[in-house]
Amino acid sequence: LAAEAVYTIDSTGHLTLHEVIDDLHEQGVRFSMARVTPEVDDTLRRSGLSEKIDAFYLEVDTAVDAFLARQDEAGEDPSTD
Repeated sequence: LAAEAVYTIDSTGHLTLHEVIDDLHEQGVRFSMARVTPEVDDTLRRSGLSEKIDAFYLEVDTAVDAFLARQDEAGEDPSTD
């Protein structure tokens, strides 16, 4: 999730994000965030939700590179997903 435009997370957003992450994890899909604002980072950490997030990246390009590297290590072709 590219989160540079997210400045706050209210209780509804927190619950929804929690459910989405759980659903993704049940399917074996990792959930990462990039460009998280300090305010959102603080909220995620205080709520404990950051523990469910697989990775945080400073830039979207770095997140994409990490995804491609994991696909390459697994011998998977990301263009077929």
